[in-house]
Amino acid sequence: MRPANLVGLLLVPELRRSSRFPIKMKIVLLTHPVWLESQSMPRFATMLCDGMRQRGHDVTCLSAEPKLLKILNPSSVFFRKWLGYFDQFVLFPRRLAKWTKKQENDTLFVVVDQALGIWVPVIINRPHVIHCHDFLAQRCAFGEFPNVQVGFLGKAYQAVIRRGYRYGRNFICISEATRRDLRSMHTTEHQSIVVHNPIDPRFLLNEPLAFESEKKRSYILNVGADLWYKNKAGVLLLYASLCRRYEQESKIPPDLWILGNQKPLNSFATEMPGNARVKYLPEVTTEELSKLYRGAALLLFPSLEEGFGWPILEALGSGTLVVTTDAPPMSEVGGSAATYIPRMPDSEIDRIDWSYSGALVLNHLLNLPDDERSRIIDRGKEHAQQFNIDSVLLQYESFYTHVLHSRS
Repeated sequence: MRPANLVGLLLVPELRRSSRFPIKMKIVLLTHPVWLESQSMPRFATMLCDGMRQRGHDVTCLSAEPKLLKILNPSSVFFRKWLGYFDQFVLFPRRLAKWTKKQENDTLFVVVDQALGIWVPVIINRPHVIHCHDFLAQRCAFGEFPNVQVGFLGKAYQAVIRRGYRYGRNFICISEATRRDLRSMHTTEHQSIVVHNPIDPRFLLNEPLAFESEKKRSYILNVGADLWYKNKAGVLLLYASLCRRYEQESKIPPDLWILGNQKPLNSFATEMPGNARVKYLPEVTTEELSKLYRGAALLLFPSLEEGFGWPILEALGSGTLVVTTDAPPMSEVGGSAATYIPRMPDSEIDRIDWSYSGALVLNHLLNLPDDERSRIIDRGKEHAQQFNIDSVLLQYESFYTHVLHSRS
């Protein structure tokens, strides 16, 4: 993994020698409200907050508070959502504007997700950085994916977000694919760099793996919620084609384990050829997920779109083979360590050939000699090590410092 932009990194030594620019930064993180019950964004904000504090910076976290939600506390999901919008989009910006005026001029405001773009105009005259994760909701709202229908209110909501973050001038994107989307959405002058997400150290496997028994790796794993771009239909198509091949050879195929919050996808999952089995798993802890990766024969991850593609990196770090889509950012994250298949075509007829050729790839990997499998796994573990958290935090810190130095 190469650093996406060396400007910040090259500036740091010079800035540390400068007596007029402080090494310690005062950082304000603008984060998602707690009542949204998101998982990935709070983890990202915590990583950012803890990491910057450990590096000696003064960090304050701010977010909208559930004022109306707390007072009225409606049982209706609809009313809770709209009261939450009022707290986020009306009450909090006023509070943020008053609070911002009291801060020193060299305070850096960091918006942890471009989806919080509604707050950007409030801090636009201050040094600021906006982290960008993915623009899939934006692209859906603007009709880029005809099969995904977005209502009037959804389109209006995404338009408000876009109008907000387009005031921003400094962006950190998690992949080149995300930066490409940013440039298409944000056409005015701005600067952006790419800093890949870090891997959780719990997914980095350091000890060697033994392959004396294939029974230890008897299932294919798929990870991800039941979202359109996760392509669960493609997962089942590929698995069905693989099972038919095994049936022709009078062999029992490995099970397919699908992990994530989802409903059973359709009856097709229970009508696999031969003795194939599809098992649905609920959400698990990070430690349990690490064990699932390490016990899998391979990770099957044929996503149509992603902002980054966490499971690819986590599986590689855990010593697991990965089959994913040959398109960014999946190919960007997997590098030379993953195995790729084409993106699933839109045509139903073309999908038959796609699933057949994809099953050939799966079958080849499942029947690799142990020594060849070990070489591929070692390459994957080495690749994952490049996404370590210290390197990522250094790139964040360097860009933050660059933004502050530019404003000074």
